[in-house]
Amino acid sequence: NFAWSQSGSRFRLRLGGPWGQGAAILEAEPDRVTLDTGEGRRYRGTDARSLLASVYGWDIPVAALRYWLVGLPGPRTQFSLDEYGRLARLTWQDWRIVYSGYEQVDGRALPSSIRIEREPDARGSVARVKLAVDQWRLGRASDAADANGDNSGPIFSP
Repeated sequence: NFAWSQSGSRFRLRLGGPWGQGAAILEAEPDRVTLDTGEGRRYRGTDARSLLASVYGWDIPVAALRYWLVGLPGPRTQFSLDEYGRLARLTWQDWRIVYSGYEQVDGRALPSSIRIEREPDARGSVARVKLAVDQWRLGRASDAADANGDNSGPIFSP
């Protein structure tokens, strides 16, 4: 499971196993990134994608996630809309994202079901993730606090 919170260019991504075991927390500001692992180690860097790749070997386009999770295509993305003008699918580099459900949250349509896939890389490794959103909480940064007291909204918790 994971939870995403964001305010402007700051974000926090919590990745965890069942019942919160082995949770890793990635926090980013414009000039620094911190990764706290479930094993109690802390790593620092300047780029979230590079830090996750060096620590875990995961190639996750973190900068693009901030758009994809809220149903926006982001820069340099090919995309198509559904009959309601919402994002239906997009392609960015070797990633494909399909939106199969939306819900109304405070008068805004936000994704409730997202499938994210990466084409095989040079090693033949494929990435596939299906997200079902459990809770959306929107608000100004001062109004939204996640489970650890961090004031940075919106909150996305699949």
